[in-house]
Amino acid sequence: MGLGDVLAGLQADKKEKKEAGKRYVAFVAAEWQDMEKAYGKKIDPVDVKKLVQAIFTGAVAISKAK
Repeated sequence: MGLGDVLAGLQADKKEKKEAGKRYVAFVAAEWQDMEKAYGKKIDPVDVKKLVQAIFTGAVAISKAK
C-alpha cells in the first residue's frame, strides 16, 4: 500500500475546506508526548514539517511496518 492509497482512504470521508494561506496540523499534548517517547528525544515542530516535506518530495522513502 502506497502513501497515495493511505491518504486517499483518509480523505474519502472528509468534506472540502476553504483554501487558506497556511495549514496547521493540531496535536494534543498527549499525542506529541507519545511521539517524543517513541523517538526518545524532544521533537521540534519545524522538524516535523521538514520530515513531511521530505516524504512527499521523495527525499525520504517510507514503507509499511511489518
